[in-house]
Amino acid sequence: DLCPWKHHNSVNRGMDVLEKPPPQRQKLDVSIADLRESLAAPGCSDEATRGTWADKLKLKAASDVEILRAVAAALATPGEEAVHAAALVRSIAINPQSAVAVSKEVAPALCSVLRRQKDGILLSWSLMALIRLAQHPETHPTLRRAGAAPSLSLFTRPNHRGRVAVRHDLLASMGLAFLSSSSSVEIRQEACALVPLRTIPELVQLLRQRLQLSAEEVVAKKVFCGMPVDYRPRFAAQSLTLLCEASAAHSAIAWQSPLPRLLCQILGGELPNDAAANLPFGSPDVVEMSSRCRAALLFHAK
Repeated sequence: DLCPWKHHNSVNRGMDVLEKPPPQRQKLDVSIADLRESLAAPGCSDEATRGTWADKLKLKAASDVEILRAVAAALATPGEEAVHAAALVRSIAINPQSAVAVSKEVAPALCSVLRRQKDGILLSWSLMALIRLAQHPETHPTLRRAGAAPSLSLFTRPNHRGRVAVRHDLLASMGLAFLSSSSSVEIRQEACALVPLRTIPELVQLLRQRLQLSAEEVVAKKVFCGMPVDYRPRFAAQSLTLLCEASAAHSAIAWQSPLPRLLCQILGGELPNDAAANLPFGSPDVVEMSSRCRAALLFHAK
């Protein structure tokens, strides 16, 4: 029917529907700080996972898009909420599936924080969050699109001003080491080339210290790059392994460090394994990672 007034009325009826405001998305009724506290594993200063009920809450939070968007929004605003948001990312990305879900919503915001290079404590927790995500190869496509490698590369030089107690350069180097395991040749080469060779002996020291100290001592002494967190020996061993697998130059430096002797002690049972600590993550323990590292060293020594 081409009658003008009928067409006009039908348009008006359509406009009446469109003029109604769209339903508003409900906001979180809890602050990011409170959310971080509620998801912290009981009795663990570093908010780590220990196979407890807290892990289930973390995984649930990591699959909640509204929570992740609130975290991303908090990262974009200055203040304590941004710090809590970055720490929360590290706390809930406890396995590959959760890390992938978190990185899709939060990775651009984390990289943006790093590029702004402001607020030391926020940078520290943002670097911690990013390397936790980068530990899982499944996140690498998302991290590449977010610009993770260039963002991390801003911090690979040591801070000579003495104002920052946290070793941002070592944290960034670990993140790049994890990215060096990417299936993308371009990402792998870029990430590995950005890791300074001097990083190898320091990563070896991190591995040795975690094998010799208790979790409580590690947190109290801020062994992990100046941060009050625990870390698994496997975490340090993984970064060393990936660098030695990807780069003959880094492998050559590793041969000159205490690493070969340390690997022998781990594989020979002279130093403790961290299999129990890795169980909730479903990831290889330090013995398995050390075996890979030894193979990489021998490969490049041929």
